[in-house]
Amino acid sequence: MGKKNKKLKKKKQHTLSPSEAVVLSVTNESNAPIVETEAVAHTAKNSLAEKSSQDNEEEYAYVKKDIRKILLIMLIIVVLVVALYFSNQQTAWIPKVGDWIFKIFNIQTI
Repeated sequence: MGKKNKKLKKKKQHTLSPSEAVVLSVTNESNAPIVETEAVAHTAKNSLAEKSSQDNEEEYAYVKKDIRKILLIMLIIVVLVVALYFSNQQTAWIPKVGDWIFKIFNIQTI
């Protein structure tokens, strides 16, 4: 996870977007009317909220991929276990394979 954290830190280095720059310039001007500043600040907050939600989705995209992989592997394991169970019910080949492994590796049991 070390490499992924480094990538996230690089993405988090934040530069000012044009809307943030407008908000800063408008709020820094003492002659700007309050109504205009509030309107710009409100639109900037909306754009920042949308931007932050998009950033979160981009930052954690690898988590979604990892979860999908885990779920896929779990599904495959469940399908294999169920298939082995039903095939063993019909042919009883799993105990024969176990006996063969015991003979090959000369495993001693009590």
